Amino acid sequence: MYAAKRQGKNRIQHRGADRLVPRRLRRQSKKAKGKSEDAFPPSNFAFCLFTFYFLWTWPQALLYSLLAMKKTEWKSRTKLDLMIEVWEALDCESVGAQELEAVSEAVGARFGEGAVESPARVARVLADEGAELRHAEVLELDARWRTADPYDAMFRNVLKFSTFDEAVASLKRLDNLRREFKRRSDREGQRRVHETVLRGKQRAQMIARNQSVNERKRAEKAEIAEWFTVWLRQPEIFDDWVVLRRRSPEFREQFAGDEV
Repeated sequence: MYAAKRQGKNRIQHRGADRLVPRRLRRQSKKAKGKSEDAFPPSNFAFCLFTFYFLWTWPQALLYSLLAMKKTEWKSRTKLDLMIEVWEALDCESVGAQELEAVSEAVGARFGEGAVESPARVARVLADEGAELRHAEVLELDARWRTADPYDAMFRNVLKFSTFDEAVASLKRLDNLRREFKRRSDREGQRRVHETVLRGKQRAQMIARNQSVNERKRAEKAEIAEWFTVWLRQPEIFDDWVVLRRRSPEFREQFAGDEV
């Protein structure tokens, strides 16, 4: 009996590498091969070690895709909140192409493909929340995304509102796009026009609330945010409305020196 124990102890010492393989895999392999509990051929050990390594290094892209597909589990009601929620669920140290694709997939599954933002836009949102970006991957993914996006050239640099004149010119260009998309029954194009104006309104409101910006500039951005609001409600009347607005005594008094 003592010799048997001694023999078993020596076997464990000389074959400690067996411990690297999950016990369940060792047991299944032995059962399938009909081997005794003492036998574990090197070929089986190598196969199980490879299997364990493969499972341990499962491609992150697939993991992220599975995570994004579980759209019913997301609690966020807005697209912006969903981007942040998915990023937090990924629990990653930095954000690159795979993470951005996972976020976009979740947004598309929840709100539709038309709601998917550019990778650069998603990256900015996450960076504002404290994410560390892998910039090279972000730039490469954004370039691929824009190449595949037929609307990118139409909307590139279309939104500018540093001055009142710039805001009016931008809204006119966007309204021309809206009319063209409407004529072609292009709902996606119309949605993008609406979303671009809405984004301009939100940015103008953000600047207007920023206490570090000088008072006059804040007042200008609050005024422009109101213009965006009018356009979003009734784009057809905006051209006439903005002319009357800039000629009004209230506007002239508040923004003296503005060219009308």
